[in-house]
Amino acid sequence: MKKWVLCIVLSSFLPVLLWGEARALGVNVTPSPFDLAGAGSTMLIQVNVEDVSDLGGLEFKLSFDPSVLTIQNQSKVVEGAFLSGALVWRKDIGTPGLLKYGATVDPGANGSGTLVQITFTVLDHEACAQLSLQDVVLVDTSIPPNKLTLDSVRNAIAEGCGLAKTIMTIVLNVLLK
Repeated sequence: MKKWVLCIVLSSFLPVLLWGEARALGVNVTPSPFDLAGAGSTMLIQVNVEDVSDLGGLEFKLSFDPSVLTIQNQSKVVEGAFLSGALVWRKDIGTPGLLKYGATVDPGANGSGTLVQITFTVLDHEACAQLSLQDVVLVDTSIPPNKLTLDSVRNAIAEGCGLAKTIMTIVLNVLLK
């Protein structure tokens, strides 16, 4: 019986020992939590990719509360080092509270790094703010491209935004509209 347990335990670790640490493809918003320093101040947020292989293109939406944060203009949305030389075909801030972003990468990119940096202006530093990635799509360089399977998408929330404060902010926003 002990031999069977030992075999099962060793077989669980064998892939890690032979091929290294398991990789997980993910996209995240940093920093999290972030600091809403004061009304009128700016803060830099990054959207990052982790452990991607042969990234040929990407598209995502980043939503936020437009009564708390704003992106003043498209120049405040800058490609990160990971997308150096990418063809950015979508950088849309026309809808309040929503950034739509898309880019094509040639040749394909591998590894981890910053996809885009966004400078937000804080409108209300006392509110609860959340940055939520939506409709995240990563594809490889194949023709036609294959969609890459994401293992994780992590959003960001402002410091001091616990569950009670988040619920209260939502209720107040609904009541005041």
